[in-house]
Amino acid sequence: MLDVLHEPRFVDLAPAEVYATLLDEGRYLCSIRSMYRLLAANREVRQRRD
Repeated sequence: MLDVLHEPRFVDLAPAEVYATLLDEGRYLCSIRSMYRLLAANREVRQRRD
């Protein structure tokens, strides 16, 4: 899943947007919450505001 989230077309999108795009393509890999868990486990989630 991390490989998919790191694809150039998804790198600047929120997990919810990636999830919706994958569903539109007929692909279900995991839930939105699971995407956030994977990103958090790899320290790739942070606040976007200063």
